[in-house]
Amino acid sequence: GQQVRLVLAGALASHAKILLLDSPMQELDPDGRAAFLDALNILRTRRDCTIIMTDYFWPQLQSYVDRVVVMEDGQIVTSLSPNEFFGSDEWLHRTSLAENLPLLEEVPIGNMVAELQDVHVDIENNPILKGVNFGVRAGEFVAIMGPNGSGKTTAMLTLAGAIAPKKGKVVHTGRVGYVFQHAALQTVAMTVTDELTFGPSLLKWPQERVKLFVQDGLQFTGLSEEDCPLDLHPADVRMLEIAACNTDLGTYVLDEPTVGLDAEGIAKVHHMIGELRQQGKAVIVITHDEKMAAQADRIVVIRDGVVASETVHPK
Repeated sequence: GQQVRLVLAGALASHAKILLLDSPMQELDPDGRAAFLDALNILRTRRDCTIIMTDYFWPQLQSYVDRVVVMEDGQIVTSLSPNEFFGSDEWLHRTSLAENLPLLEEVPIGNMVAELQDVHVDIENNPILKGVNFGVRAGEFVAIMGPNGSGKTTAMLTLAGAIAPKKGKVVHTGRVGYVFQHAALQTVAMTVTDELTFGPSLLKWPQERVKLFVQDGLQFTGLSEEDCPLDLHPADVRMLEIAACNTDLGTYVLDEPTVGLDAEGIAKVHHMIGELRQQGKAVIVITHDEKMAAQADRIVVIRDGVVASETVHPK
């Protein structure tokens, strides 16, 4: 998110006549999105420039838009006024923007399965976590929220065992899986099938079980067996890693899983979270997506390296 802010600041400060912005708000926290929209409004009213933008946060954008261009299969199919597009359920569904997530079913919440106890983490002598206390229980869905750079990802990577704490204790029952915010960083194979096979093979699953796992992964992602992860859209890589890492976990951490996904992809992730909870798994989602967070059993806000607040979310 901080990297996005830096790049956006450079683009907005330039005197370019045309700005092309590809999903600029997806990794920004709510304050960052508000600041970006303020800057966008200044550009529109005070500078003679053209802004072309694609972004999932269309409800916030519609009052700033002069024209909506719709593309399908690599071609422009129509150009509409904001009222014609945003006021049409047909167009919102056709472009996979109409998101209507059903409430997740309530499941019994079990015992603690992963916990950070007074955890401190320094990275390159910079204190990032300053005494984080956090736990998650079997069957629980927890949303981790907070400003960009507040320590959310560091805390959950520490929970998963990827970062060793300077002080404090990490306790978990069963394995903790993690899908990175930039999922392409954790791909290991040259085909979708080999990517899906990698984890189960390390765990020495029976061949028949591996085959079923690959079939489920292909169905979940909608990808072809021989597709190369290096050639995929980032949203498709994210879906692939969400499927590939779901291997007999006690706790599953998803870092910004909805970034870049359309409504169909978000619905698939939402459905998978529900299934994991019903299996007694704990699910932790780091997110700036208020709609996704609204589905959680609990919202934990991390700010300046500590847990700033914790709320049991009403369903």
